[in-house]
Amino acid sequence: MQSTKNQTSNFSNIITSMVIIRWILTLGQKLYYIWFYINTCLVKTMQKNISPALGAIFGMVFLEGHTMCKAIWYTFKKYRNDPKFYGFNQWDEEYSCHRPVLLLHGAVGSWSYLGDLAITLKNANIPVFVIDLGFGLPREEMREKIFNKIDEIRKLYSDSNKKSADNSKSDQNKINSFVIIHKRAPKLRLRRITEESDIGSFEKNSNTIPLIDIIAHSDGGNLALYSAFTQDCSYIDGDGNLKFRTVPQANPFIGKIITIALPSNHTETNSIRDINKINDLFNINATFDALMANKKCALLEELPSHVEYVDAGHIGIVFNHTTYTRILQFLLK
Repeated sequence: MQSTKNQTSNFSNIITSMVIIRWILTLGQKLYYIWFYINTCLVKTMQKNISPALGAIFGMVFLEGHTMCKAIWYTFKKYRNDPKFYGFNQWDEEYSCHRPVLLLHGAVGSWSYLGDLAITLKNANIPVFVIDLGFGLPREEMREKIFNKIDEIRKLYSDSNKKSADNSKSDQNKINSFVIIHKRAPKLRLRRITEESDIGSFEKNSNTIPLIDIIAHSDGGNLALYSAFTQDCSYIDGDGNLKFRTVPQANPFIGKIITIALPSNHTETNSIRDINKINDLFNINATFDALMANKKCALLEELPSHVEYVDAGHIGIVFNHTTYTRILQFLLK
């Protein structure tokens, strides 16, 4: 009897503890939402009345101080070496089944804080290329750097295809020489030798240079979108906005575009639709993003399946494994 009472009491204590823990978690979540709302209002006020840059810095420091420290550590410690040290900015046979990806960082920082994302892509046998664009809002010289990097990637593939073609030609010459020397050999034996040669290796590696997918964080996403258009039809003005000289023309070398912590508004989706690339655009937005809280995601209205919200902040989203999963799903589908 006493044992039964003790068990009942223990069970009641467990239930009470669970209720208290759940109440504390709910209260903590509500307090965070209040804290987030207050900081969002402060960020908007500072960006509107003082300086957009100062407002952004305030939002990152007060809402994501810990992730800022992580990004700094990645830049000066974890990924401080040359990109090739980690297997980036290069291509080899194992990557031949996937298109290359170019990573673009935001207005502050370098490619290094995207290092974990780059490693995840590399582990999926996706060739990863990175670039340092410098600081500040989008400028035409930044877009020029992206175009030059794209030319560099294409040349890498072109040189690889040429090398494969030369090797294939050499192998074919060896086979032809063998046929001449052994022209009296039985046909069955010759057929077997031909099939066992490396002549098929060139057919496995396509001569075509693949499109280049772009993944970009924050303001780097603007540059990714701007790079989807040719320089002949567009330019970036002094305020970091894309302007068109003529009818929008698509950059023929760009594939999919994934923006992280940069919702696509109506102007951006309309421009991308004009060049028939709306289905190649994917937004991964941060739920707790004070910097982008006032930017409406128009892509969510038009293509809900091309938008994903992750429970993270403006910087923390690039360290989130859900972000990595959604990126891989969109790239590989």
